[in-house]
Amino acid sequence: MGEEVPRPLLRDARAVWSARWHEWRGDRRIAAALLACVALAAGVAWLRAGATTSSALPRATPTRGPTETFAATTTTRAAPALIIDVVGAVVRSGVVRLRAGARVIDAIAAAGGSTPDADLTRLNLAAVLTDGSRIAVPRAGAPAPGVDPSAVSGAAAGAVGGSPTPAAPVNLNSATAEQLDALPGVGPATAAAIVSDREAHGPFRSVNDLGRVRGIGDAKLAQLHDLVAV
Repeated sequence: MGEEVPRPLLRDARAVWSARWHEWRGDRRIAAALLACVALAAGVAWLRAGATTSSALPRATPTRGPTETFAATTTTRAAPALIIDVVGAVVRSGVVRLRAGARVIDAIAAAGGSTPDADLTRLNLAAVLTDGSRIAVPRAGAPAPGVDPSAVSGAAAGAVGGSPTPAAPVNLNSATAEQLDALPGVGPATAAAIVSDREAHGPFRSVNDLGRVRGIGDAKLAQLHDLVAV
């Protein structure tokens, strides 16, 4: 067991420390140093508390200005479809739907293609189609399929792009140059020559009289034989 410190010694030690404390309190330099230490400790504690609080808060997401562009927005517009009526010497006659900018050859392909007896030389396969067009694919040696006017409502039906398809043979002695120009293989120059010949030599007596018109040979005469009359 340790020796018990006599109480008078404890009182003396306390008295010594009390005297020294009073001396330090009275010394302004020691008091200032103590205050500086206390202030430094308080500042460190305040900074630590602030850092802990800020780290716990969610960070704000920076907003983009109205003039900044970060992503391009693209829109896709579907090209308008064309509704085309394909009849005549094709595998499947009827209405087909094609993309904008399609041509006559595309419509024939959509109808299953032409039949072996089709005469494609009488069509402009590269012609651009418009919505509502009618393509009448003729057979070799036969007139192009006609349209019954009583069965069609709305815009006039045509072979391609609204060009009229004759439902009956064109009368060579009464047809205008525009009507003759609509015949396959007959352009504006040949149509004008037919009208001039008719005015110069009188009415045509037969279809074969077309052979006397400049620009019409045997092949074109055979092509037009069933499409015209006198």
